[in-house]
Amino acid sequence: MKNHILLIFAVFISTFAFAQNQERLSVHYFDIPQSMEEEFMKFNKLLNQEIENAGFGKNFYKI
Repeated sequence: MKNHILLIFAVFISTFAFAQNQERLSVHYFDIPQSMEEEFMKFNKLLNQEIENAGFGKNFYKI
């Protein structure tokens, strides 16, 4: 009986540990000199468009 409970518990935990359909979000904050802000935003817009054109879509990856 103890082995069955341990097996069920291990399967239950591994289901969450290896789930691939959960959203992952990574946010990084940093300061940009105000003189470079416009250039930085243009570059990010271009980069996001390239990622979208590569087939990853708007809602998958964003810089």
